[in-house]
Amino acid sequence: LVAAVMDYPSKEGYWLLLDRRHRDLYVGTAPKVRMFLDIHVDVSTWLDADAEHAEVEIPPSRSGLNIKEVRHQLGSWLDQELEKPAGQYRLGCWHDKYDRFADAVIAFENAANTDPDFASKPELNRRLGELYFRLQRHSEAIKAYQRVLEIQPANADATWGLALAYVAEGCIEEAIASFKQHTELKPESAESHSGLGMALAMAKRYQEAVEAYSEAVRLDPNDPNIRSDLAAMYALADDIPSAFREYRAAQRLGLDKGKESELLKLL
Repeated sequence: LVAAVMDYPSKEGYWLLLDRRHRDLYVGTAPKVRMFLDIHVDVSTWLDADAEHAEVEIPPSRSGLNIKEVRHQLGSWLDQELEKPAGQYRLGCWHDKYDRFADAVIAFENAANTDPDFASKPELNRRLGELYFRLQRHSEAIKAYQRVLEIQPANADATWGLALAYVAEGCIEEAIASFKQHTELKPESAESHSGLGMALAMAKRYQEAVEAYSEAVRLDPNDPNIRSDLAAMYALADDIPSAFREYRAAQRLGLDKGKESELLKLL
């Protein structure tokens, strides 16, 4: 947090100005800048998406500006924010930003449990789905993504996340259905068709997997990994000439040696 304590001559006391921008922007714009404080809170967490700053009033003191009082007032303000669902949501975003996934889940769940309207927000549930997946809580990830899709059936991010969560849970047919839906939402995405190919391969539907990976290669012909995956599908579908053709193409594109070794075992 970059915080500037500003003295407004026409008012009693002080205001703590919290701003997402660099502190140098205060120079020449503030009536008086008494001092800058570095307090370890990410200010962008506590500002509305369209707000540039927030203000916290600091009561006057006979001895002038009291740093302990500043910190106390800031802490009180943050405590009040955390009592609101929006505050818990912002706290969850902050934890997520710094890879504190378990803490982020707790904050997001608190926001959802406090306010039914917040519990139905697609963005909150999408983020919960991602966090549950990272924490290997796959069944909870599936439910979170399903809540998103109940409200936004065409949400591509939730559809992709749901497909991956199904794969992690071993629900391969459900994963195939979700990947197919994702290819309809993102028909020009090579990654989407590769995901479908992966799920079809897990179901041992190799000829269908060849078709999915072939579309991925058409969309991104210079990705050696996709070429390698297509070669593997051709091999599993007993089309060895096509498998070698794609293997050589992947080699020319700089296929990773480890993946090349695995592919050669199939060939």
